[in-house]
Amino acid sequence: MKRKEAKQALFNLLEEHEGISIREVQKALEELGFVYNHVTIWRWICDDPDLQELRKSPV
Repeated sequence: MKRKEAKQALFNLLEEHEGISIREVQKALEELGFVYNHVTIWRWICDDPDLQELRKSPV
């Protein structure tokens, strides 16, 4: 359940902050109580077409 909430928070961050870096996303998720490394976050983005659309700029 926590992972699903973290992915939703990730979606919201990418939607609200165009061009945000993976490290900035990681820091913002940590502030929300979700501790995941940048590699995990990047995999979520690579595995989800909706997140890929939001994350158009390179890391």
